[in-house]
Amino acid sequence: MSLNQDRRNLVRFKIPGAKVRYKQHKGFREAEEASGVMAVVDITRISIRFEAKDFLYPGSLIDLELIIPGKKKSIKVKGNIVWSSEATSDQPGYAVVQFLPFGSDERYNTMEAHEQLRKLSEEYMETLTS
Repeated sequence: MSLNQDRRNLVRFKIPGAKVRYKQHKGFREAEEASGVMAVVDITRISIRFEAKDFLYPGSLIDLELIIPGKKKSIKVKGNIVWSSEATSDQPGYAVVQFLPFGSDERYNTMEAHEQLRKLSEEYMETLTS
């Protein structure tokens, strides 16, 4: 199954009050280091869309920390920026990040993060069907 086919089958869910702390790495193309804490728009098992105060360069690596209201532990993941829009004076920019694979290799996201995202998916998907 191609990524495009899989993407259509993924359901986006919202987590009220969720925030993401992001840090774009410097050095890719014109990318400068950028960071902030912004609102999460929605999330899937493999990606996240959030408001961004900076233009984040597609193709750049980014570190994310997902902060969920009522949860003691945040979820730390790495990903690639796949899409970004620039903020204007009257609205924030947005970014879409695809998570790097999950596994035991140090370049990957941890299996613990994978499990945390799976549990969030189950918890908040229930709210879509209720």
